[in-house]
Order: sequence, then structure tokens, then C-alpha cells
Amino acid sequence: MNLWAQFCIFCAVLFIFLRINQSNAKNCDLFEGSWVTDSSSPLYNSKSCPFIEREFNCQNNGRSDALYLKYKWQPHACNLPRFDGQHFLQRFKGKSIMFVGDSLSRNQWQSLTCLLYTALPSTKYNVSRVGDVSTFTFADFDVKVMLDRNVYLVDVVKEANGRILKLDSIEGGKMENGIDVLIFNMALVES
Repeated sequence: MNLWAQFCIFCAVLFIFLRINQSNAKNCDLFEGSWVTDSSSPLYNSKSCPFIEREFNCQNNGRSDALYLKYKWQPHACNLPRFDGQHFLQRFKGKSIMFVGDSLSRNQWQSLTCLLYTALPSTKYNVSRVGDVSTFTFADFDVKVMLDRNVYLVDVVKEANGRILKLDSIEGGKMENGIDVLIFNMALVES
């Protein structure tokens, strides 16, 4: 499954909780469905979004086809509402969302910031980075969309014999305390 597909599933899960009423949600299994073409997609143009980093910008890097941008996830038992960036920001007013992980999380973080920026291009925003944590703040809504670049999710410490993964330690994750929504994911690599 490509990164765009994974991000769409993530968005579907998140937005289902925000937009589908309770009676419809009981009958809606987000994981039973299929990918269908959608002429109204994509929801943003990666060529004009200033937050897509060079290595994640397929269109600017010369990918000639665009069919992969024209799909949406369609659950069998319900319809997902179209993403509404303003509604999203209003619902998350004063909240923080943090993606934690590797390049998969980074791609999803960039996609969400582009979706929100495209929905409200005149809203005030600030982008900052401290260490491995990038924060995109929508000032008008006091919403923070953050990325913690963390490949292992556990602490890595330097010892006499080199860098060691401390599987029983997540001291580095203290930044995640107080975050309203945490999204953990990483690409799995099989050997």
C-alpha cells in the first residue's frame, strides 16, 4: 500500500469520528470497503503546497502520471464526508496533534498541513522545528500539527560499545505528554 493510500485510511478513520453521526457510525466499518476513483481528488496540489519537502513531491520530481491521486477510500456500509479543513480546525481548536515515527509519519504530517493550508490559505500559521520535532501552528485556531521524527520509538543511548536501543525506555517520549491526538506509525522493513 502506498503512502497516499495509508494517509487516506488514516484520514478516513480520523474524520469518521468527527463527522458521522452516532447512528451511522455504528453501521460503518471503515476497514471494509474498496478504493474508488474520485474526480474531485486530490484535495490539494502538491506543486503549490509550500510545505511538501522535495523528496516527497512526486509531481515536482517528474512523476508523469496522476491517476494515483484520483482515488478515495469508500467503506461499503457508509459514505465518508469530504474533508473540510475549516471544520477540522474548528473541531480541534486549542488542541495538538502529533505524528510520531519515520518517513511515513513525515509524509502524513506534510499532507495534513497541506490539506489544512489549502482549505484556509489566508489563515495565520507558523512553522518551527526544535530538535526532531516540527510544529505547524494554525494561529487563528490555536491548533498545532506536530511531527516527532523518531525512527525507533524507544530511546537510543550512546554507550562504550556504540549506540544502543533501550527497549525498556521511552524517556525521549516525554514531549508527547499533553498531546491531544498521537499517531504512531512506521514503515515495516522485512529482511
